[in-house]
Amino acid sequence: MRKTKTALAVAAAGMLLAACGGTGGGSDDGDVIKLGVLVSQTGPFAAAGEAHLGSIKVGVDKVNRAGGVTVDGHHYTFEVVSQDAATDPAKASAGVQTLLRDEGAKFIVGTGETITIQAIEPLIRNKDVLWIGGSTYLSGKLEQVGAGDGYENVFATNPSAASSYPAYIEGLLRYMPETKTAAVLWPAGASYDGFADLIEKAFTDRGVEVVDVLRYDLGAQDFSTLLTRLKASSPDVLFTGTTTAGVSAIASQSVDLGSPFKAIVSHGTSSGIGMTANNGGPLPFAYIYSMNRGIDPNVGSPEVDAFFDDYERVNGRVAAPDAQQYASEFSSSIEILAAAMDKAGTVDDIDAISKAMTEVQVDAPTGKVGYGPKHVLEAPLAVCAIISGAGSCETVDTADAGSGE
Repeated sequence: MRKTKTALAVAAAGMLLAACGGTGGGSDDGDVIKLGVLVSQTGPFAAAGEAHLGSIKVGVDKVNRAGGVTVDGHHYTFEVVSQDAATDPAKASAGVQTLLRDEGAKFIVGTGETITIQAIEPLIRNKDVLWIGGSTYLSGKLEQVGAGDGYENVFATNPSAASSYPAYIEGLLRYMPETKTAAVLWPAGASYDGFADLIEKAFTDRGVEVVDVLRYDLGAQDFSTLLTRLKASSPDVLFTGTTTAGVSAIASQSVDLGSPFKAIVSHGTSSGIGMTANNGGPLPFAYIYSMNRGIDPNVGSPEVDAFFDDYERVNGRVAAPDAQQYASEFSSSIEILAAAMDKAGTVDDIDAISKAMTEVQVDAPTGKVGYGPKHVLEAPLAVCAIISGAGSCETVDTADAGSGE
């Protein structure tokens, strides 16, 4: 009988919970470690959520194909059990409670957007659970508390907004050094207020004047009034985000208004909008976006190409062009988790595994990656541009981006 290991320290007798399906195997006991996955498979962030889930499957496939985790002669493979966060705080909270209570998962992966990360945060903190989440909000929190104060077993896959936004502007200025003015069009709501302030600061720190900051409802699709106001300010660039649907509408409606900006800089999206938002064709102005972990097809390296081939093989489809940024969101972190279990010599001791998470590195398409002492993934960031239908990327060091050097 196949058995499931949830890393629960379930009774001293070491009982194993029965598994319900899953993948991977080839071990002495067929033991399985459940990864409780919470991503937005529906709602405004569904495109990103699909890629998040795909990235997790890529990581699980790589770990399991390599033989899984071995502790004291026992072999374990990873199994994904998932819930839909639905881009909704209430549904995300219910989903993570299902994973913790009903599935007995001690390893939670997800979500990838701030509004649901903030919802599940109090439900996971201070518990004997290891949590790997996305969102620049979570990495910012970890940088503040230094992976302490209840965050000892929490890890973030993205650089913080405080370090990534200056990197965006550094990349923008490499492509467009003549940039003098900018406007910000950003989602409304308390969850997004701090980010809007950091975007404005990133521009002003590099001597770029911010002429206007406007906010919009996350589900909005008609931006004509806001864009008309911004057009009157004549900024060189527009910084926006964070959903594919929203940014696509902003880009296409900007074209309808006569392309009032020399460039759009977008957070949370990838190359697809730059290639198709002009009635199915490339935008007539520069479209600049960032790629956390530096993994984008426009990087043009064999290693990156092989990663996207693996993504297609594992998931049965290519990573959607408008969500490629998220295709690598969790893949390396799953490998790091397996390596940490091997190093710690346990699949049960969450504290020991968390400590080992900062002591191991794995090979990624852009080089070695690992978690730093504050539990934020240390990996390259690429700033990419679609200009006249052609793509290219620049690697930016987030540690130095704010200096202008």
